Amino acid sequence: MHRTRRGRRASTHLEFALTFPVYVLVLFGIVDGGWLYYQQASLDGATRTACRGGTTVDPGTNSVNIQNVYDYVIDQVPLELDEMGVDSTNLSVTATTTGAPPTRTLICTTQQPFSALTRFVLPDMTLTSVTAMRMEYQR
Repeated sequence: MHRTRRGRRASTHLEFALTFPVYVLVLFGIVDGGWLYYQQASLDGATRTACRGGTTVDPGTNSVNIQNVYDYVIDQVPLELDEMGVDSTNLSVTATTTGAPPTRTLICTTQQPFSALTRFVLPDMTLTSVTAMRMEYQR
C-alpha cells in the first residue's frame, strides 16, 4: 500500500510537469492578447479623434489651406496617444483627401510598431488604423 501512494504522487508530479508549460503559454497568450487589444483600441481612438478634429479645420476655397488640415491631424494623433498613456514614438501618420465638394472625405492613416509584452506567443508587428470622415467645410 505504501508503494501505491508513492506511485500516485510521482504521476501527479509528472502530469503537472507536462501540463505546466501549456498553462504558462495560455497565460502569456492572454496577457499579450490583452496588450494587443489595448494598443489597437488606443490607436483607433487617437486616429478617429484626430481625424474628426481635422474635418472641422477650414481647407479654404479650392483647398488653398488643405495642408493646415493635414498638419492638424499629424500633430494631433501623438497628443491623443500621450493622453491615453500610450507611447507615440515611431508613429507614422498620413492624412489625405479624396473626392470633391460636396463629398470631400478626409482619410487618416496611422501606423505604429507593436511589441508583445512576453514575446512568447505573438510576434512583433505593425498596427494600422484607418479612419475616413466627410469634411465639414465643402467649398
